[in-house]
Amino acid sequence: MAGVYRPRHQRQLFSDDPNGAVNCLAYATAIALDRATIGGLVGVTGALIRRLTDEPVPDRDPRTPNGPGLIIEQIIPASARLRVKLTSRVGSSWADLMADLRAWRGVVVETDYDQFGVWSAQPSFRGDHGVFINHISSDGKLLVYDPLAAKARWIPESVIRTAAEKRGRNAGLAAGRIRYAVTRPTPLIA
Repeated sequence: MAGVYRPRHQRQLFSDDPNGAVNCLAYATAIALDRATIGGLVGVTGALIRRLTDEPVPDRDPRTPNGPGLIIEQIIPASARLRVKLTSRVGSSWADLMADLRAWRGVVVETDYDQFGVWSAQPSFRGDHGVFINHISSDGKLLVYDPLAAKARWIPESVIRTAAEKRGRNAGLAAGRIRYAVTRPTPLIA
């Protein structure tokens, strides 16, 4: 039976990356590139994605709007440098994100981690956090690759939706609008 390719999970805090603590979106992007190439791009890590951005060293100035983390607008050109296209969907709705998942696209999404509740892999952390969503199950759960978690997990859609919509509001988007990027549609594999 054919299924969606499951990329290799990467953890941001258990790597040799000195900036791992602030590279969640970079690690989510590395996972997305694995999905987009169906395992064909070897050696891509969150640390490499960070180095390929316009902010290779995290900006730790608290007055900087984006802080030390990355945003969608930074990961897209970094991915392009590896010849993998991610498409911005910044400002789209949750319904748009779900349609992208149903079209067999992987999703890198910015969230607010304080909304994860029992699904948080690090309950002491409350702030912006990037994750990768591989696909949706037949019962509506999302296979989420959280770089803080030990492995990919099936998480209820409502949890990720609430977290993504809060991050969108905090970033100045209209109510119900979110910040994400998508991979190409990938074929199902045997």
